[in-house]
Amino acid sequence: MKIFSLHSAAGGTLYWNGDEAFLFLDVVNRGHRSTYLRLLLEIPEEFLGVVLSTDDERSSAVVLRITPDAVQRFAKEDIHFGSHQRVGNIIYSRDSKDGILWKWSGTSFQQANAEEEKSLETAQRTIETGKYLSGNDYDNISGWSARYAILNRTPEVRFPMNIGKQSLTLLVKKTATDVSIEIVRPNGATETIWSLATRPRKFRKTEYERLFKKASGASLTP
Repeated sequence: MKIFSLHSAAGGTLYWNGDEAFLFLDVVNRGHRSTYLRLLLEIPEEFLGVVLSTDDERSSAVVLRITPDAVQRFAKEDIHFGSHQRVGNIIYSRDSKDGILWKWSGTSFQQANAEEEKSLETAQRTIETGKYLSGNDYDNISGWSARYAILNRTPEVRFPMNIGKQSLTLLVKKTATDVSIEIVRPNGATETIWSLATRPRKFRKTEYERLFKKASGASLTP
């Protein structure tokens, strides 16, 4: 009998200006297929911190648009962004697998054209923009602020933002089993806007195949 397990991880980049904030989340799901016999060897390996092999992998991008009144969610499946960079009022994201450059329209990702690719390359070479295109946090450059790798910091970290004349706080919490993001509003009200289970967990075969199903619909397991 086969055993199916899943391990999920994510990275996050936060941008905001005086009107809105955009939280870019890059989620990776890695699947591992095993047997009960193999499990007897894998349990002590996991205990020692050995990372199990990846048999199946699927990535997705989630964007949360935050305003004083609401949080909107957008998603693009089967893509993994290795970096996000802002030039002017446009946020660019590059696919780490094929190197294609995408731009965020405000509601969806659109593939950038050759002129936009050249514009980004030019911006990266300038002194003015080079400071905030390198992945370093910055505040109020051309009205924008940014925080990188927000999911890779301390177990609990707060990111204060002034949006629409309101003081909002993005609260990131990490435990041994999951990570969550909350919005804390001026009146103290807290809303969980995203969460992800990060501890490896067992899946039923049907659920596992539904997640990693090939485009053709063929079964992943014999």
